[in-house]
Amino acid sequence: QVMSAMLPESLRRADHIITVSESVRTELISRHRLPVERVTAVQLAASDAFHMHTREELAPIMTQMGLQQDGYCLFVGTVEPRKNVERLIQAYELLPVDMRRTFPLVIAGGEGWNSNAIHARIAKAQAEGWLRYVSFVDQRWLPSLYAGARLMAYPSLYEGFGLPIVEAMASGTPVVTSNVSCMPEVAGGAARLVNPLDVEEIALALEECLCNEEWRTETRAKGLARAASLSWDRCVKETLTVYRQLV
Repeated sequence: QVMSAMLPESLRRADHIITVSESVRTELISRHRLPVERVTAVQLAASDAFHMHTREELAPIMTQMGLQQDGYCLFVGTVEPRKNVERLIQAYELLPVDMRRTFPLVIAGGEGWNSNAIHARIAKAQAEGWLRYVSFVDQRWLPSLYAGARLMAYPSLYEGFGLPIVEAMASGTPVVTSNVSCMPEVAGGAARLVNPLDVEEIALALEECLCNEEWRTETRAKGLARAASLSWDRCVKETLTVYRQLV
């Protein structure tokens, strides 16, 4: 609330504004009636730590976490309503039982606001044996967790950028994400897009993307190319261009 109250004055005083996505840029211009030439979108990138791993590289972390390479669907993010975790779990419940147990859903992220109902669903699914909740992941392990996943499911309702999408693509992991907010922009045609409010549509996409090897191979290649185009070198150059224009 404090940040929201301070934002209009900060925007008024700024010579130029850099946003992390075109989606946020458009939203900012519309909501605060800013001149379009005062706002520039500069997309972020994934760390070099996120890349494809060999089976030998993954083995120690998979063993430590009790997971199988290519044997789970992953969500990474804070467990809160905005991340749409509850609908993701509901969608996973619609998958065939054998599929859920073969490819359990792994949710990795800390507890966020208003998440009691979500954690109740998580606990029930864990008891049934088709979900694994990891509240804390050592940052050294996170790249392996991405690279070992069969699929990344990220049906968030709203993001400024959605960095986990890029981290998964850079890791060679196919992605299912939302068709709203900045997600289509960040995915850049390299992910399966779904309506995040439609549980049945999410479930259908999960089932198809877990099983369709042709789609997985094609999407992995597209994702790696998209992630490579979103480099930190590009981010730095585009940011410097804005500063030079101001000078």
